[in-house]
Amino acid sequence: MAVEPIAVGSFLTQIFQTKRIKEVIQEWTADPEQLQEIVEKELIEMGVFMINPTGYYEFMCDQVVFLLRNSPNIRALLSRLAIEAKKRDENKRR
Repeated sequence: MAVEPIAVGSFLTQIFQTKRIKEVIQEWTADPEQLQEIVEKELIEMGVFMINPTGYYEFMCDQVVFLLRNSPNIRALLSRLAIEAKKRDENKRR
């Protein structure tokens, strides 16, 4: 029985619901949908449009975790959110 490749967006929607991904992003203040969008854009920029769920599932899960931990775009987003939170806290103290 052949399994058809699935679109990268559908694949990401599935794996962002897994415990593995949730453990990576659980303490981050960024919205998981924002993170998923960034990862999807980066995968598409690398030419990944479809995922074969049987042959490359674990490999692609590893790649998503790598992107979440190392993407300059995600690092910038998390830094920006941390700065905004710090400013909000300072304003509350005044």
